[in-house]
Amino acid sequence: MKRFLSLILLLNLCIVLQAQQEQAMPEMDKNYRYEFADGSTRIGIFLEDKGEWYLIDDLVLGPTEVRKSALTSFKEVELEAEGRFPNPHYSRQLFGPTAIPQAKGEFYWNNLLLEANTLQYGISSKLSVGIGTGLFSTLAGMPVFMLTGKYAHRFQTNHHVAIGYFHVFSFLDNEGDADQLSISFAAYTLGSKEKNFSVGLGLLGFTERQFVQNKEIKEFRFDRYPAFYFATNNRVSRNWLIQSETYLFRHEYESYHTVLNQDITKHETGLFLLVSARYIKPAHSWDFAVAYGHIEGEGFPFPLFGYTQKF
Repeated sequence: MKRFLSLILLLNLCIVLQAQQEQAMPEMDKNYRYEFADGSTRIGIFLEDKGEWYLIDDLVLGPTEVRKSALTSFKEVELEAEGRFPNPHYSRQLFGPTAIPQAKGEFYWNNLLLEANTLQYGISSKLSVGIGTGLFSTLAGMPVFMLTGKYAHRFQTNHHVAIGYFHVFSFLDNEGDADQLSISFAAYTLGSKEKNFSVGLGLLGFTERQFVQNKEIKEFRFDRYPAFYFATNNRVSRNWLIQSETYLFRHEYESYHTVLNQDITKHETGLFLLVSARYIKPAHSWDFAVAYGHIEGEGFPFPLFGYTQKF
């Protein structure tokens, strides 16, 4: 618990230091997203500082003067050739990552099914880290904490590679001994932020419970087989992306054999498939998904939804 709180403080410090390094005013001939005191936003090229006013080339209205004192924040943005705002959440799918690096100083909050809440921050142009918790599980006295990290590199146009790590601590009992789940992964992404294809390998680690002389013993171990991952992401209109994710993994489990009258170990290839639609705006997005899982000989579909806010 103390280590997790220390990591939260360290992440907050990085965010504060990054904020202190932000430029005091926009730079000429660059595209920015401007936020004003009344809650409105505009996107345009910064043209000139005119004392109490900024002159910008608004994407919709053309050259426009805006009152400097009403401007609460601004952030440089990239625009596509047709003037659309860029995909705001390009570094991850609904579940899995892409190998596209998160931008330096970019900070966002992600929520999945209201329960899983994570904060992600770009420390550099290649390294991003995150922390998270389970909302309802923590309120119920069974806290869940999450740590994430990804190092990504673009080695040429539209070609990206990444390695990363995801770890979950779940305190489900009063003994203070956490159940743990981890995924170490490597990924490759071909394409742009608006349309791409990703493949990856992951190694699962987990807490295994065993009973020895009527006493429960917990042991953290890694799975014998890696999991395979591939995903697609395609922007089909100004505000919508269609995504898919597929996970294949080799799984061992115990099953009761009626003829032998004993448990036997079975091996199977498990499947997790997800298709989602992502509704995007310049700084936030909604995910609506249908998922299907097949494990231990049984298949089950279920819905998923998520929300991401970029700050």
